[in-house]
Amino acid sequence: MAVPKWLPTLTLALLAAPLAAAPKAAAAKPAAASAPVAQPLTCSLPVNQRDSAASLKRRFGRAAVVTSIAGPEGTSVKAVVLWARDPRRRLEVTFWDERMTKPAGVLLGDGARHWSVGGIRLGDSLARVETINGKPFQLGGFEWDYGGYLQDARGGKLGVLPGGCRVSVRFGLSGKGAVENGILGDVTLQSSEAKVRAALPVVTDLAIGWSSPE
Repeated sequence: MAVPKWLPTLTLALLAAPLAAAPKAAAAKPAAASAPVAQPLTCSLPVNQRDSAASLKRRFGRAAVVTSIAGPEGTSVKAVVLWARDPRRRLEVTFWDERMTKPAGVLLGDGARHWSVGGIRLGDSLARVETINGKPFQLGGFEWDYGGYLQDARGGKLGVLPGGCRVSVRFGLSGKGAVENGILGDVTLQSSEAKVRAALPVVTDLAIGWSSPE
């Protein structure tokens, strides 16, 4: 499967737990307030390609912490974590170099629903992502180390974001759909396939990334 070259430097989070069903409001009560509008995570804000660990620490002060985060296949990756104590805002910034001067990507922490990437938020459905992309897309099979990633936007809006960075979207099974043969493991799928739609995948990981400067 095709995995973006910058992707292995980012945290590959575990598949999200099934989303809880929203409680039904009683007829006599007013409708619940809509979810807060998400802040866009772009190619330049709040982190840009010219940033380093030092510049992030200067700009964000105590909200920027240099630490190790979980990487792919049991590894660890050195990163700058922004808003580590606020799960809704947590961002993990990884770098191409050991000196941490060349950003590789910015990954949303688990539960960081304060942010959207290209209009997508954690927990969004595959159907919503397809609508945002403007057409069906290619993705990898589910439930393995590099599974569920959007591999090819097929010329849609999620290929490259304004500003030149790339978006990484990973899907996991919601637990509410039908899991048919042929959608698990190292296989290539299309979002328009009936068996993929029937599984009701949701967005579990979101990131932006820049190509290697070399």
